[in-house]
Amino acid sequence: MQRPNKRRLSLFKGIIIAKHKAGVHTTIRVRRIIAGVGVEITFPVIKEITVIRHKKVRRAKLYYLKDKLPRFSTFK
Repeated sequence: MQRPNKRRLSLFKGIIIAKHKAGVHTTIRVRRIIAGVGVEITFPVIKEITVIRHKKVRRAKLYYLKDKLPRFSTFK
């Protein structure tokens, strides 16, 4: 039996390390530390983004956070 709506809503809290703006096809990449391991997820379809805390950075892409200590990729 197939469901008519196959899309699921998932909440993921983390740091946005990259945004690819392409109109309707905009994607974001979010990084979070879970159990001491860095996890990155790419979201192709975004319904809503809530900004919890804003921090000014001097780079467009924050890929350098992969090589830093986990404390730089976490927030409280």
